[in-house]
Amino acid sequence: MLLTVTAEAVAARIAGSDRPLIASGGIDAWQAILDERAATYAALAHVVFDTSRRPMSRVADDVVTWVRDSAPAGTRTPPPPTSDEGAP
Repeated sequence: MLLTVTAEAVAARIAGSDRPLIASGGIDAWQAILDERAATYAALAHVVFDTSRRPMSRVADDVVTWVRDSAPAGTRTPPPPTSDEGAP
């Protein structure tokens, strides 16, 4: 699985960050790291989810759905009940 994000979307996420690989280079350092690793990430990914303009909760829901749908037959578990399911 590969989570992607545009440079524009990530700029706000890393602003003021002290992460070692981008502390001195900001978005340009992030882009250089991405460019260097992109082919490897793409080759290893079975599915890609863009996180640029969607709430993380929606991305997480999509990932959970993909995992459930990708599980081998016989190993799938039903989704958890919603808060009102099974209520007396």
